Amino acid sequence: MEASHPLFGKVTLQQPDTETAGASTLALTPGGLQEAWIQPMTITFEKSGETAGPFTFEALQPGRWTAHHASFPPPAQETNEDGSPQGGTLYTLQQPISFGPSAAYPAPNTPDTSTNALTAPLPNNDNAYLKLQALDIRQGK
Repeated sequence: MEASHPLFGKVTLQQPDTETAGASTLALTPGGLQEAWIQPMTITFEKSGETAGPFTFEALQPGRWTAHHASFPPPAQETNEDGSPQGGTLYTLQQPISFGPSAAYPAPNTPDTSTNALTAPLPNNDNAYLKLQALDIRQGK
């Protein structure tokens, strides 16, 4: 998944370059099927302000989403004229995803932390350099 941001340039969210794959479970509930989707990931920022990157971080814990299905697989997803999604199934993120350095992606070595938001951990967060929240995803066949 890619996006563009004025401060960070191209931002890429992807599965890590390891053999670790996501996991998913389906459970039958009175309201239909409930899916739990667990996905490790990395995030890469092209830059941070005027400081060239890339800056890559790994999720400290995999992202966790849940979805409720009336049928499985999810129905087809389409796009309305205004660009909003229609159909598919909404997967809701259960908690913010914290990202930080790892053995594969060491901490950035940039001395000036006053102008570069990605070179130091967040205050009061052990090793988290950033957090993603409200990252709900709509998927369909």
